[in-house]
Amino acid sequence: MDFLLPARFEYLTTEKKIQFQYINLQSVKIAYLINKCISEFFMDNVQFPLNAVVMIAVLGEHYLRYIEYLTQNQFIKKVKGHSTASHTSTIYQLIDTLESIQVHQFYSFTLEKKLNKFHDKAKVDKEISVIPKSIRPKLIDDLYKIELDFEPALHYVKTLPDMDLRKYLKNLLMIHKIRDHEIFYTFDPYGRLHTNFTNLKKEIRNKYLTIEGDPLKSLDIRASQPFFLAQLLKQYHPDTPETQKFIDINENADIYLYFVAKYPKRFPVRDSVKKPLYQVLFDPESSNQQLFFKNQFPQIFKFIKEYEKLFKIELWQALQEMESKFIFIDIYINIMKSYPRIPVFTVHDSIFFQEKYFDGIKKIWDKKREDLITRSIF
Repeated sequence: MDFLLPARFEYLTTEKKIQFQYINLQSVKIAYLINKCISEFFMDNVQFPLNAVVMIAVLGEHYLRYIEYLTQNQFIKKVKGHSTASHTSTIYQLIDTLESIQVHQFYSFTLEKKLNKFHDKAKVDKEISVIPKSIRPKLIDDLYKIELDFEPALHYVKTLPDMDLRKYLKNLLMIHKIRDHEIFYTFDPYGRLHTNFTNLKKEIRNKYLTIEGDPLKSLDIRASQPFFLAQLLKQYHPDTPETQKFIDINENADIYLYFVAKYPKRFPVRDSVKKPLYQVLFDPESSNQQLFFKNQFPQIFKFIKEYEKLFKIELWQALQEMESKFIFIDIYINIMKSYPRIPVFTVHDSIFFQEKYFDGIKKIWDKKREDLITRSIF
């Protein structure tokens, strides 16, 4: 098992047990808990719960001693407690400086067995998601067929200048876990499959992953969320010149480049548009920072801000479910009909596969995209 450890905790790699408050704590369990807390940090969870049920299942009856050990060592601090009739959680915050972090391997059959219970393939059928249950086993099996060119990927991560600490730690841990086939997966309620590979930088996926030794190709939905908003407008918004303009840009051009051309001083490059545009789509409150969109598409802006009130569902949820149905039902299932044995994996709005199948899969992709556009009519 691969765990991230700051340099000051490296003694855990050589000492099997640590005496603390009159009992012996297992070093591998301390390392697991340190890694879990760091993982919460790089997932942008400034404060995070340590659920008592989960902690008991993994760490055993003395789980509070393990947490207290990290608290006394100034690694985490307790923020607040939270209890309901069904579970108890205490909220913690990471306070360690995270200096000189490295990935270390630990071996514990017992702990690994406990952790594997949380990733049991049989349990994925119970996860609520719009992703069909019939395709979930193959989606999981194919993750284990992906190969990583580890040394070049590690060099890339360690030498990339100015990488945010959270992103650095996330990618550092992911490439070690992929190398050691420690694959995780979870199907969320809104139609996304989260895996080691969704947590990798795009450059690593594109350069250092292979399947059966073959290079990979991918297809994705350009500006996915605005594209699916355009499909929603066909169903629920009046057919106006403004609506037609927005739809045409998203189906035949690039909405990000549109705003680059309109506001070159604010948006010097394509990527600089993404975060402000997502704030327009998913922040229920309007602000002066969103005027760039409102000035170009005032009625659509009004539709976005009123969507939840009108349809009793948040816009981001509706768009994500549309994306999921396109990727997994329109695309993935039809790829499996034509190429039932080839490994395919997804990264949210994109699919990855061996390069030699590109032409055939591209035909499926283009046809299903065109079908979506033509069936979403006013």
